[in-house]
Amino acid sequence: MEAFRTPGRHLRFRRRSLLAFLRRYNMKIPPELSAAPPQVMIVDPNESRATQLRAICQRRFSVILQHDPVIALADIGERSAGAGLIDAIIVSHPFAQGSDEHWIRAVRSHPDTRYSLLVTVGGEPATNRHLQDLGVTATVA
Repeated sequence: MEAFRTPGRHLRFRRRSLLAFLRRYNMKIPPELSAAPPQVMIVDPNESRATQLRAICQRRFSVILQHDPVIALADIGERSAGAGLIDAIIVSHPFAQGSDEHWIRAVRSHPDTRYSLLVTVGGEPATNRHLQDLGVTATVA
């Protein structure tokens, strides 16, 4: 987990790192750490598919919808800065523009999104295995 020491030598953990740890090991999250439902961003240029995904996810999550992957990266950076946290990012595959590999690496390497779950929808089995090697948490056909 990400942590830092205060000048008085106290150990402090970052909220997003602690939440990621608790979720990864299916541990109970104290209400004061997660008063709001988990945030999920759906990135899909196909409006009908994005609407279907949002309808499914809205039952349990707070959903943010973006149609453009580049704008989504900027939005993720803005929303995740500081104590904020986007818990999961659902992306349609293949991406409408840009390189899948670069997009995934950007999300995985940034300190504000490295703990977010990354899920891709669509794609061939071989491609999905490659995406998982790059750091995608799960792939859905």
